[in-house]
Amino acid sequence: IDLEYNYLRKINININQLFHSIEKIPLGRFKLLPAEVVFDSFRNAFEFTFNYIDNIHDSLINIYENLNISNIDISEKEFFLKYINNELLDLGVVSWTIKKNNDFYINLRKNRGLHHLYAILTASICILIGTLLARRQSEILDLDPFDSLHPNIDPTSNNTIHFYLKVKNSKTGVGLLNNLKEYLNLPIPLSIAIFIYKTQKFNKKISKINPNLINSLNLFNTIHSDIMSVSK
Repeated sequence: IDLEYNYLRKINININQLFHSIEKIPLGRFKLLPAEVVFDSFRNAFEFTFNYIDNIHDSLINIYENLNISNIDISEKEFFLKYINNELLDLGVVSWTIKKNNDFYINLRKNRGLHHLYAILTASICILIGTLLARRQSEILDLDPFDSLHPNIDPTSNNTIHFYLKVKNSKTGVGLLNNLKEYLNLPIPLSIAIFIYKTQKFNKKISKINPNLINSLNLFNTIHSDIMSVSK
């Protein structure tokens, strides 16, 4: 290859010279987390979801339903605690959210804020899916809010059926404007299927309360701490 510089000096470079001057790094992937970290995280995520998913969802739905008929600020304790399940009150919930001050992590570990418990619940189910199915973050965050389960029926009443998670494979399909991707049906345990079904059911109730959300949700969503709006 001839390279001509501004000062009209020519040098000759061949492939062998290039090859020997480049640092050769072996191909590979990121290092995996240690097994004990993964197993501990999975156990904690499963136990938290199993114990509190119903209470967290029910309390949030109670609040959203009553916000439509009340002008009381959500930050007011008397209004807020009225719609919280007793199990969450016993767990430590005393407010909607936790203030970002020096005591934030202390209050977080004491389960003071319902908003943060919902965030932990969402993250826990994501950990369960990611660990079992080894899916990318983008695939988990792109799951359908109402139809991510196959068959899309209540697993608690159909415990002899094999359930699958419907995932859009990130590295297949056609891009451009339509961004079409291949759908995969990946087998999941019955217990995880129950969590997904309950999350879909929660999304349906939220979108029924606020129909404007129907086309703007994923399976896992964010509830904002200030105005309680819901978004992907």
